[in-house]
Amino acid sequence: MKNNNLYVLLLSIIFIFQSCILDDQLIIPENSIVFTKEKTILKEKLLISYFSSKNNYILFFSDSECSFCELELNDLQLFLKKHPELSPILVLNTSFPEIYILNAMKNSIFLPTVLYKNFDMIVQNNLSPNTKYIIVDNELNILCKSKAAYNKRKRY
Repeated sequence: MKNNNLYVLLLSIIFIFQSCILDDQLIIPENSIVFTKEKTILKEKLLISYFSSKNNYILFFSDSECSFCELELNDLQLFLKKHPELSPILVLNTSFPEIYILNAMKNSIFLPTVLYKNFDMIVQNNLSPNTKYIIVDNELNILCKSKAAYNKRKRY
C-alpha cells in the first residue's frame, strides 16, 4: 500500500511539474535566514545566497506542530532520491523558532529550513494560505505552485 502512495505522489508531482510553468518570481523577505545542519552543527545563511547554480528547489510550507508528519517524511525522502534535480527547503511558520531549532538539533533527519512568524513569504508572494509547496529555479522563477503536495491519507 505504501508503494501505491509513493507512486501516486510521484505521478502527481511529475505531472504538475511538467505542465505548470508560471511567470512569477519568488520574493524573498528581507533578512530571511536558512538553517542548514552539518553533522551536529546548525549553520545559518541568508536565504538569497543559498540559491545558487544548483538545479531547482522545492519549497514546502508548513505551520504544523509536526512539519515532518505533515510532509510524510519517509515518502518525501524517497521522492527526493528519485529527483535529485530538486533541492528541498522547508518554510516553517512558527511562533516558537527557538523550540524548533532545539528539536532540529536532536533529529537525525533535517531539511534546510527558513523560519517565519507572520507567514512572511506567503504574504509577500501573494500565495494562498493553503499553498503546500512551490518549485523555483535558481533564478527564483516560480515554476509551479500547489495547494496539495500529494494525496495524503490520515494515519492514526
